[in-house]
Amino acid sequence: MKVTKLVMIVCALICLWSAVAGAAVIRVNEVFHPDTDPNPLVDNSWYEYPPLTISGSSTWTTGNTYIIENTVTVADTATLNIQSGVTVQVNDALGIYVNGTLNATGATFTHNQAGYWRGIYLAPTAGASVLNGITISYAGWYHDIGLINYNYAAVFVDSCSPQIINSSFSNSESNGIQLKSSNATVTGNSFTNMGANLYPILYSTLDTFPTISDNTTSGSGYNGIGLPGGSFTTSGNWNLPGSNFPYLMNGHLTVAAGVTLTVSPGNTVKSADYNGFYVDGTLTAIGTAQLTITFTTRNTTPAAGNWRGIYLSPTAGASALSYVNISYSGWAHDVGLINYHYASLFIDSISPQLSHVSITHSEGHGLELNAASPAIGNSQFANNGWSGLWSTGNSRPSITDSSFTSNGSAGYYAVSLDATSVPNP
Repeated sequence: MKVTKLVMIVCALICLWSAVAGAAVIRVNEVFHPDTDPNPLVDNSWYEYPPLTISGSSTWTTGNTYIIENTVTVADTATLNIQSGVTVQVNDALGIYVNGTLNATGATFTHNQAGYWRGIYLAPTAGASVLNGITISYAGWYHDIGLINYNYAAVFVDSCSPQIINSSFSNSESNGIQLKSSNATVTGNSFTNMGANLYPILYSTLDTFPTISDNTTSGSGYNGIGLPGGSFTTSGNWNLPGSNFPYLMNGHLTVAAGVTLTVSPGNTVKSADYNGFYVDGTLTAIGTAQLTITFTTRNTTPAAGNWRGIYLSPTAGASALSYVNISYSGWAHDVGLINYHYASLFIDSISPQLSHVSITHSEGHGLELNAASPAIGNSQFANNGWSGLWSTGNSRPSITDSSFTSNGSAGYYAVSLDATSVPNP
């Protein structure tokens, strides 16, 4: 019996030693050059740390720590698999560049020194990559290899559509994930403490429409999706990124003729000061009573006229708004228009459906119509500086079950119609 117990103890110690021995520190860029001089008194062995290109298939195995001391590139025909429990430590100002495929599940990526490393770059040929349940921290220094402009992000997705799911991004010097021309899957991720005035998720281009949901963001940085200004030339859907995860406008947005932008229920879109949302194609913003859609200001101390509002042009007739709130806009619309128009929502020569729309705190009119005959139902117009509804150009709106309260200053009224405009019964 004593011998049996002794054997069991020895076996346990051997297993423990094996587990410890199996955890290695691997310097992936290190190359050892042995001494070729036969003189035993002088050791001329030396190490260098050149860039590493991974070709074929390579696996970084569980329990090991991999230290990156120069650039690591995954070739366009190669695959790097990083197993759960691996720790990858990267020296300052270095990055992992993936032209092939990166499969990382449950791994930790962090810095090896006191500063920030570049992060992971997924090239246009890296779309089969999967980042699942990883933790990535202290990244976000700029990517510049093969790129026209500097790009700052812990993970930069360049014109491909990988899966980035159930992962944690923290303490980035800049952005968390930056997406360019991508339809990636970005779900279930958490973002904490991004760089000052930067974003957990940034779209570089307006042809970026990821499948996105259930993400969270907190701490420093702008807690939302950063959008560039410009024109949508590709139709797509703004999915709901997560709770309290708004889309943040940084310039004028235009939906081009023939293009449809769909805003999913529950979304909030916030505009920087004096920007506008211009629709020549189709804007479909259909919320629900439980998941309304909100267009408002990014200003932390909101005021009437912080941003321009929404303009539906004569070619935007297929647009529809339901359970939509528009607030703190009404600064002048002037893009492509002969005269300035001050309204949170300006409808020009078309007749879209407006249902359960709330327009409040406009600097100018709440809703302005020009030669337009929309059906307006179950809507409210309140606390707008000028008229709740201003109608010109032979407009014929149909208004049912709607309210107009606390609108208008001197010379304006709750509802104002010129001599050519009358409401339809």
